[in-house]
Amino acid sequence: MKKFLITLHRWLGVPLGLLFIVTFGTGCLTAVDELLHRVDRQQLSANYEYTPTTIEQNAAAIEKITADKPGIRAVTLPTPSKPYYQVVARGETWTYAINDLDNAAHYQEGNDGFFHTVLDLHRHFLLGKEGLFGVQGKEYAAWVGLLALLLSSLGLWLWWPSKKTFKVKDMLPRGKKRKHFYYSHMTSGVVVLAVIVLLGLTGASITYRSITQQLFGVERNKASTMAPIVVAPTWQAWLTAAQIAMPEGAQLDSVRFPRQPRNSGAEQRNTSKPANSENTTPNNKMGNRANSAANEARKNTKGEAEESAEKIFEFKFNAAGNWFGIASSSVKIDKTTSALKDVNLFSQQTFGEKFYSILVPLHTGRQLPAAYAFVLLVFSFFGTVMVLSGLVSFAIKKRKWKKAKRANTLETELSPS
Repeated sequence: MKKFLITLHRWLGVPLGLLFIVTFGTGCLTAVDELLHRVDRQQLSANYEYTPTTIEQNAAAIEKITADKPGIRAVTLPTPSKPYYQVVARGETWTYAINDLDNAAHYQEGNDGFFHTVLDLHRHFLLGKEGLFGVQGKEYAAWVGLLALLLSSLGLWLWWPSKKTFKVKDMLPRGKKRKHFYYSHMTSGVVVLAVIVLLGLTGASITYRSITQQLFGVERNKASTMAPIVVAPTWQAWLTAAQIAMPEGAQLDSVRFPRQPRNSGAEQRNTSKPANSENTTPNNKMGNRANSAANEARKNTKGEAEESAEKIFEFKFNAAGNWFGIASSSVKIDKTTSALKDVNLFSQQTFGEKFYSILVPLHTGRQLPAAYAFVLLVFSFFGTVMVLSGLVSFAIKKRKWKKAKRANTLETELSPS
């Protein structure tokens, strides 16, 4: 039985390993991209000075900086870590100093850059939504991660009897012989198994959101239990109502705008350009990755589509009880009726709802401390080494086996009958 499992691990690992090295390698590069954006964000923040703002000041600022800008996804409000106003649209941002709303640092992000291609490769092997044989690319990526998790667990079980041979220095090949790659594959595989479990499960949960929501008891379209509170149809009234609905000390991080059709913004940009904007310097190249609100606004779910029809503004707050400093508490206001419709405090959510909310950050490192993103980078690197070492070890063994077979065949032919 053990011999069969070893053979299964070896032969299944070759085709799966070729795909998994793409997943791990691109994951490593996306971690590099995330850390580079952290550096860009620090450089951007260094160009601005933070001063506390009032609700009246924020309301006037939002009204002014959002004028004539199509396809807005979110507006970031000033905080000590992000001392500026920022308007986030699809693929572009406008950043304003707190006391200067007439001049914007404008950045437009292309969709054909290196890291954009790497991200597409990581998410769906460049197969897109059309996929292959009727299966979307993201599902192939999810199942590669899950099968790699099972294969790695089998590898740990096969390795366990020889666990005394474990040496951390074998994580990287210490020579060119097969044994060096073999020991590197086993050692690094043991070390990165926990990360394979984490990334494999979180990756699949992102792909199969509806199933994950059922498992964690999350109701995406849960009806609000509160009666709508109608307020004046102004930004100042909305900001005031949202702040009052939050616990004392909660800080408004951003305002998400209703989701708009994908092409509407592009069509409007062809006919109008915002005034008083200029290109950014290299230090300001933040793009729509500059804040977490923009990243989360990319989610295309049924619930968001329904909210979009109602023109729901979502005010994201960092309140007491939020995990990891993520702005997870929110207030929803319907622009059409100017009514406060829902208040969602993270501290009052079930554990399943709380854990579900951090699955994406756990997988990508976004919104979590930079140290976590760096750990993902390190383990993704060793995961890539693990898969590559296994493939090289298999190739060397296969070549030696073929060479020995040819030698035996030649010896048989030359031997006297």
